[in-house]
Amino acid sequence: MRRAVFIRILAAVVLSGASAATPASAQSLEDAVWWLWDFFSAPSRKLDPSYVFQPRNCFSVSTDYSVAGNRVVIDSNEEIYSGPLHLNFGVDLKTEPRVTHKIGFSAGYGPLKLGFSHEVGRKSRIAKDYSLRWFTNTFAIDARYDRYYSKPEGTMSVEFLEPSDPMYMEQNGTAPLVSTGAAKVKDILLSGVYAFNQDRFSYRAAYNGGVVQRRSAGSLLAAAKYARGDISLDPNDAVLMNMIMGMGSFSSRQFSLGVGYSYNWVPFHRDASRKSDLDGLRNLTLNITAVPMLAVRNKVITTEYSTSGIFGYTGEAAETFHMRGRVQPSFTARSGLSYTSGHFYLTSWVDFSLFAFNNGSREYPGKSGDLSILSQRGSFSSWTAVFQLNYRF
Repeated sequence: MRRAVFIRILAAVVLSGASAATPASAQSLEDAVWWLWDFFSAPSRKLDPSYVFQPRNCFSVSTDYSVAGNRVVIDSNEEIYSGPLHLNFGVDLKTEPRVTHKIGFSAGYGPLKLGFSHEVGRKSRIAKDYSLRWFTNTFAIDARYDRYYSKPEGTMSVEFLEPSDPMYMEQNGTAPLVSTGAAKVKDILLSGVYAFNQDRFSYRAAYNGGVVQRRSAGSLLAAAKYARGDISLDPNDAVLMNMIMGMGSFSSRQFSLGVGYSYNWVPFHRDASRKSDLDGLRNLTLNITAVPMLAVRNKVITTEYSTSGIFGYTGEAAETFHMRGRVQPSFTARSGLSYTSGHFYLTSWVDFSLFAFNNGSREYPGKSGDLSILSQRGSFSSWTAVFQLNYRF
């Protein structure tokens, strides 16, 4: 009954924006919304109740505390031919901010949950993340947007190959990057897994609640992941911008596929007093998941900012480089714990994500007869530990 009321409210909201629709088309849209919800939220028809306890769908609210770490590494090399000049210019850039601590809140119904986290303990440049999770007994879809600021570090190098004039050759060497501002980093992750052992295993039981794994079981997983990492340097950081020739933003976009395994171990379980209710239920479930992946689509976009004055740069693009890379290994790992006590449940997990890129080299002819050969490689990695207290009602 509660689910029916919720779906009809959702359908009414969707349909309210289509007042010009005919009654027949409005009814069809409502049916489509209902079908879509049932497709994602209904338990598997093969579900074995002796392994997975499926109570009725209900509303839930959660509060959480998370600890997270991020790291971005970019190695960019540009071979430049401009008139009589032939030189190699390199930038090794790294951002590794201190560990962030966040307080978050989420709310959901059945398998759907929306969340927001906000950094605590810092007075400026606050880190935030937004999440959307849709975990069923068959699918697990997780979307996350993370934004933070970090002071870039690294080195720049210059090597003049031609002409072999001492005036040029004495400029060869490396120097540390000098930054007075912070780089803005955005991390977007959309991942999905499909569990083949749908009758005895529930990925949702370990990470999203709503169902309970009664007996230990595991499953082979098929997984897909879209990861995008953007780093934008501050164009007002004149010293840094001039050291790296205005190369101000990098964007890596990657789509990966993989096959892995997930296992739920249930060391303790006491069943509900009523088969359709949570009252009296006690359960402890531990999960470990590992999914090696291959990035089948890999792209890097680099933007050089245009100059304004002698030492200033603007946020406008002077030149943009698009590079497609080769197949790269990627990896996702997660370990979680879930404890259920009636309508309360505690979930805790640690996950690690790594995606690397290596785009070989590519030629970019200039408008004035010059030529650049650009190559880039690097990685975006992150880890997160979450402690979440949930209540179902």
